[in-house]
Amino acid sequence: MSSKVNKTTWLLLLLVIAAIIFGLHGWMEDEHLGFNDALYRTLSTLFGLDTYQDLVEQKSGLSLNIARWCGLLAIIMAASKAVMHLLSERLTTWRAHIRQKHLMIIGDNAFAEALASVASKDGRKVTWLAASSIQKNHKTKKLFIHEGKWNLDVAGQFGLARAKSVTIAISDDAKTIAIARQIRKKYPDENKLIVHVSISALWLAMRFDEVKGVDGIHLISAAQVAIRQTHRKHPPFLIAKKWQHKRIHSVIFGFGLYGEAVLIDTVLSCLTTYLEKPCFTIIDPQAKAIKNNLDIKYPELYLSADIDFIQRDIEGLDHSLSEADLRSIIQQDPITASYICLSAEGNALSAGIKFQTLIMRNGWDIGPIFVRLSTEGALPTTDAGISHLEHGQLLSFGNLKSLIKDTGILNDDVDGLARTLHKAYQSAAGPEKAANVSWKDLGEDMRDSNRRVVTHIAAKLSSAGVDIEPWLKKWDQKPNSANLPRVEGILEDEALMVKLAELEHERWMADRRINGWQYGKERDNDKRNHPDLVPYVQLSKDSQAYDLLMVQTLAEILAKY
Repeated sequence: MSSKVNKTTWLLLLLVIAAIIFGLHGWMEDEHLGFNDALYRTLSTLFGLDTYQDLVEQKSGLSLNIARWCGLLAIIMAASKAVMHLLSERLTTWRAHIRQKHLMIIGDNAFAEALASVASKDGRKVTWLAASSIQKNHKTKKLFIHEGKWNLDVAGQFGLARAKSVTIAISDDAKTIAIARQIRKKYPDENKLIVHVSISALWLAMRFDEVKGVDGIHLISAAQVAIRQTHRKHPPFLIAKKWQHKRIHSVIFGFGLYGEAVLIDTVLSCLTTYLEKPCFTIIDPQAKAIKNNLDIKYPELYLSADIDFIQRDIEGLDHSLSEADLRSIIQQDPITASYICLSAEGNALSAGIKFQTLIMRNGWDIGPIFVRLSTEGALPTTDAGISHLEHGQLLSFGNLKSLIKDTGILNDDVDGLARTLHKAYQSAAGPEKAANVSWKDLGEDMRDSNRRVVTHIAAKLSSAGVDIEPWLKKWDQKPNSANLPRVEGILEDEALMVKLAELEHERWMADRRINGWQYGKERDNDKRNHPDLVPYVQLSKDSQAYDLLMVQTLAEILAKY
């Protein structure tokens, strides 16, 4: 469509230039006018004046006749373009009002813009309700943008009831939740309308179920999705195994939302039978405040991970954090992976390059350096897997457009693999277990718990001795599908099954601790106390049998694919 517009514009411009050139030539050569008078008469025809009327009955020269017709055609073409533009705007708006099965976006933050861009390029019909002016996108047949104050009536006018899904992406988390509750209250059936909300605060996303009236809402944390995508492509446990580290040691430069996501996802998705408890070094100007905050949110996290806090100014990596500090960190445990999560992306890239220089100069055996960059192309991309990774290799993460596919918004089934596993566990659990609840009746915290089971599949397979490198590439291409590797023979190894059951229990305990649960002799959901938050050997026979059942069920699923 844009190419046609460009051709028409060029033709209009050529007609105007031709009218001016031939007009000047005719008036000056044939009529012997001066330049100023000739230019006036030539330009006046472009505004519809009767400059050439007195030449109709006269024998005018060829130049003036060409100028007259070029000017007339230019006027007609310009008027036609104006009318067509007006009709096109009205037609686009009318089409937006009658759309069906489209994707609606409410909000105008960076996530909303990335989603609108990716979805429209993917051929999806998108209706974007944005409060502010959007300059980087243009209204097309696929992407319609309504700029103005949002409310439920406006969304209704643009086909909210007929939409396939709606995504709320506003910078203010409180407003995002309020809008989601309004929509879910008016349209309660999530099978007819899927509601996604983009939440910036990771901990709020994890504890979202404590907010009343938010059932049937799919949560998205860009930081969480970005780290899950990064760890799925380059699992830290495989990096540690490759360089023979006894445990994962992740160094986080600048904490914030992405640093917290690194910490949580590593604890939940990277536990294996062959590595010790992971450890983290958090370097941040507010390290003490971060420690206090983590102690409040995750009171028993220390049981699942060792965390060291270093209070330093690390913007650019050339302030109060010295080379001696880094050397001391490395001496404690080899660094498996580093994550630079600075708020200023220019400083983050600079820090990554300087850190890489130190690694090369000192010959440190340090794993890859992941730099958070929302800008695409600042660092080269690489395929999923770890065999090709080098010491101190710079890799980017956090590009919003690249992680859209991982959110599941563009998928018909957002949680295909999580649903598959939950259904299998539901059948295996029996009627007496709390797990025997259908997916639609699960709260968002339990749904996300199933998603975290999915992220841990790779670690379980690696613990079972499976070479998962070839599968990582396939999984990276379709992260939300039930795309599991076919694995046989695990069920026959009873000793291995017990080890995997112990690992599953460790993962479950880490999951519960991340969600604020602590040990208690009696289960208390309000206080988040659970009697099974103890080592596997201290569990009752029934609880041990349940953990074993979980890994057996997964093994049976893998044997069928």
